[in-house]
Amino acid sequence: MKFLVFIKQVPNPADIHFDSFTKTLIRAGVRNEINPYDRRALSEAIRCRNQNGGEVTAVTMGPPSARDALLEALIMGVDSAVHIMDSRLAGSDTLVTARVLAAAARKLGCDIIFCGQHSTDSETGQVPVELAELLGMPCATAVSKIEYLQGKAIQATCETDEGWTVVEVSLPAVLSSAERLIKPIKTKNVDLSSAPRERIIECRLEDLGLSRDEVGVAGSPTWVADIQDVRVSRSPELWDGSDAGSVAKKLLDVCNARFSGAPEAAPTFSSRPSESEYWCWVELFQNQIRSVSLEMISTAAGLGLACAIVPGPITPELKNILCAHGAQKIFVFPSPLHPDESVAAICENITHEKPFAVLFPATTRGRYIASRVSARLQLGLTGDCVGLHLDQQGRLAQMKPAFGGNILAPIYSRTAPQMATVRPGALPLALRTRSKGPEVIHRIIPEGVQRQFSVVAEEIDFGIQAVKLNEARTVVGIGAGFGQANLPLASRLADLLKGCIAATRRVVDMGWVPRQFQVGLTGKFIAPEIYLGLAISGRYNHMIGVQKAGLLVAVNSDPNAEVFQCVDIGVVGDAVSITTEMIQLLEQKDR
Repeated sequence: MKFLVFIKQVPNPADIHFDSFTKTLIRAGVRNEINPYDRRALSEAIRCRNQNGGEVTAVTMGPPSARDALLEALIMGVDSAVHIMDSRLAGSDTLVTARVLAAAARKLGCDIIFCGQHSTDSETGQVPVELAELLGMPCATAVSKIEYLQGKAIQATCETDEGWTVVEVSLPAVLSSAERLIKPIKTKNVDLSSAPRERIIECRLEDLGLSRDEVGVAGSPTWVADIQDVRVSRSPELWDGSDAGSVAKKLLDVCNARFSGAPEAAPTFSSRPSESEYWCWVELFQNQIRSVSLEMISTAAGLGLACAIVPGPITPELKNILCAHGAQKIFVFPSPLHPDESVAAICENITHEKPFAVLFPATTRGRYIASRVSARLQLGLTGDCVGLHLDQQGRLAQMKPAFGGNILAPIYSRTAPQMATVRPGALPLALRTRSKGPEVIHRIIPEGVQRQFSVVAEEIDFGIQAVKLNEARTVVGIGAGFGQANLPLASRLADLLKGCIAATRRVVDMGWVPRQFQVGLTGKFIAPEIYLGLAISGRYNHMIGVQKAGLLVAVNSDPNAEVFQCVDIGVVGDAVSITTEMIQLLEQKDR
């Protein structure tokens, strides 16, 4: 069996600095490393080879410095390596990257392609799916377990936003590795000079049969207009938490003050600003519309004509909700769609009707569908968008965060329609006043759609609670020091605050809460109004996931805890006692 592993070198986000004068990233002195998800992909391919036989080839695309990643991969145990190195590749977006990697895969041949779920610098998760589409292969994303079947097929357990799904795919296939697929092979402080450099093959465009016009800035359907440093500066204020009751009341007063102001009135429209159609993919979960879909629709209604695409039957209640948030048209399919049927349906309708923009939730399913559509129609796709607006030239600026949200860049598209996946909770949720209800248009599923995978089993861990983490205005974060026995206290406090719980990676690794509640560099990025961290140490990998919170509060008994350096309010006290007091005060208020 032949395994290809596509890896990428990424800068350590903690080292990234921004030159406000030149508006460029300062890369001097920045440590580069193999993308953490790619490291797991390498480790799994090596394990599979050792168990089942075959060979593993690591492939990277990048400048001369990217060779270090291949040297490390050789030390880890891959058989050979390929360095796609060509100055004409500079400025390539995700679709062009997938195009180049697809050309390499065709040249090298393979049974399984491993990629990381996403990279920690851009976090889009688009390349593996786009690569699979260009190669005509099935793709299983966020794979946390693999079982090899007879007859050149595998079963893959894939993490989802709500739990997990087991899918069966035939080989050859593309698999993207989740963080917990395998414990990565350790290579800390390795001597790269010991790697067998002769096993690295250099490859240029001509070797892959690609032209200059197909790659780099010229071949990319999207382009970056600018970059902005959007780091949040905080001035920590330390409180003495020895009197748990007193400080609990003080914290609740701060929370109440945060929410006491009247919410900003949402704009209403009696007529749409333009005739341009914005198609918004509606994602349903447990018969409810996910808030991110309503956020997209209400934002689209402020830009043009908002059209909702519902992948299945629609009830009068759902129709009314879509209408209230600004939907002018609702495209409805007769039955729930398989993701690959969704891809075919969207592509067919785009081809015939040519909307101005198509928006998808940046969820497990939304990213898969959007990436397949992008590659099939060769359209630009902005991943994990957190803002949309029309510039003075009438172009749609799609605001894309990178490096954990420290950098924000407006992305534009050279292709039509423009496409983006939208981060849940990033866009404002607004009600729109309309003079009449939406037009409901019934659509049919295209015939002869080949499903790239079949679902064998599916499980929901925490259901709607996990989904709401991205959208919660108040989040209670749990650190390992809080203690597993005290988790019900944190959950109760979150419920009383009408919020949701979150956790550090260590808490998730210990099995206290499901992965869907992990926040940080390899978890979710959230931006609640208030984040209350309980017994959290404050490591960078977690705090980068909450840095966009409106108010950061931490409670820790260690006065020297790292977390006190990056919050608005730090309470030096016992987190369990203070949590208990806050619960009692809130319960008394509700009586």
